[in-house]
Amino acid sequence: MNARELILRLHRYVGLAIAAFLVVIGLTGSIIVFNPELARWLDPPPRIESAGRPMLDGIALRERAQAIEPRALFNTANLHLAADEAVPFFVEPRIDPASGKPATLGYDLLYLDPYTGGEVRRESVNAALWPVTRKNVLALINRLHYALAIPGNWGGWLFGGVALLWTLDCLWSVYLTFPARRRKAGRGPAEAARRSWLARW
Repeated sequence: MNARELILRLHRYVGLAIAAFLVVIGLTGSIIVFNPELARWLDPPPRIESAGRPMLDGIALRERAQAIEPRALFNTANLHLAADEAVPFFVEPRIDPASGKPATLGYDLLYLDPYTGGEVRRESVNAALWPVTRKNVLALINRLHYALAIPGNWGGWLFGGVALLWTLDCLWSVYLTFPARRRKAGRGPAEAARRSWLARW
């Protein structure tokens, strides 16, 4: 077996192996692009009556959330607020300086009143992915997309390995697109003529 045949086999079987991962990533990715709309349909946020009050902007609400929960980080701010709906904020625990581990909060979603910035409700949607309910189905799909819903960091490491294999597979496929070197069998040096590289491609 020459080098080209070996690379061809690697390209074939590595491509088949990573195809399963790409199917999962593609299907779940086509769903999570509609996360806000699906979340509003599956688990509507609490209703808040405006009573003629003006809404706070997303940056101000993020600052209120940070003041309510200093043990957490709020890395996003929703700039497209819906009228008469509580505003959700995903909660990321800060690292506790004493233990060096993330703070234990017991929830991962904080709803605020868009008119006053007050706390409305706390929820935990990522803690338990089974059984699947209307509240955690999107969390499960997101975990499948980024880590195959494998606990800890193993899913991320697995997808990282698949990404490296995919990169190698792409390089192998580029090599395979170039024509192989072929020589015509002949009786003498004059009969060992070859077609040009461009003609063979």
